[in-house]
Amino acid sequence: SEAGCRDRNSVISAAVGVFFKSDKGFYLLGRGQDSGYIGAPVETYNSSTCIGAVDLPDRQQVWFLHNDTTAVLVYDYLHKAWSRHILPSSATGKSICVAGTKVYVLDTTGQVHEWPHTSSYANPGTYKSPWIQTAGITGFQRVYWVHLIGESDAAVTDGITVKLYTNYSSTADQTITV
Repeated sequence: SEAGCRDRNSVISAAVGVFFKSDKGFYLLGRGQDSGYIGAPVETYNSSTCIGAVDLPDRQQVWFLHNDTTAVLVYDYLHKAWSRHILPSSATGKSICVAGTKVYVLDTTGQVHEWPHTSSYANPGTYKSPWIQTAGITGFQRVYWVHLIGESDAAVTDGITVKLYTNYSSTADQTITV
């Protein structure tokens, strides 16, 4: 690997390999001993120290807790996508663990937060897909339909907002709430 582990508490073994955080960000050392940088979408957390990590194999996710933020970073290794969970208090995380199907985070005020969360606060998640690039000469292929397939937690009452961007624009062309 071109990078070594900086935060010893970031090392976590999962089905796809071993995750770790270096000075450059998050890496995945695959089962074939290949190393790849996966941390580009969460580089803003590179200066933070990872103080805990847990693997949730039933969800194909690894969760990373940092010492100076209210966010828990979540890497979905099935979809190769990052998201984050925000602690419902302004305190930062102190410890993270898994018991059964739930993740528990202890914050610096001594309060324990549980996911799936049982209170009514919104749990924002952001998923970004890469740009869809059709093969061949530009202009001859088109994408006419996009299907969003997934499940929503019963606690979601505000709906799910989908923003569609075209032609590499930074402004959404369509916004749909379902």
